[in-house]
Amino acid sequence: MSSTTEINQPLIVIVSGGGPVGLTFSLHLTMMMGKHVKIIIYEGRWFVDEQGK
Repeated sequence: MSSTTEINQPLIVIVSGGGPVGLTFSLHLTMMMGKHVKIIIYEGRWFVDEQGK
């Protein structure tokens, strides 16, 4: 293991797709790892409108 790895840093997981499988995986991983994981979900169908919502 590298000496530059921080013990207290969460594991960063990138999930491609926010469909049923991606969201279920993300929820289960969060339930198992709690604050030790940071999940980023990328979904092409989600977008921000003109008002930023």
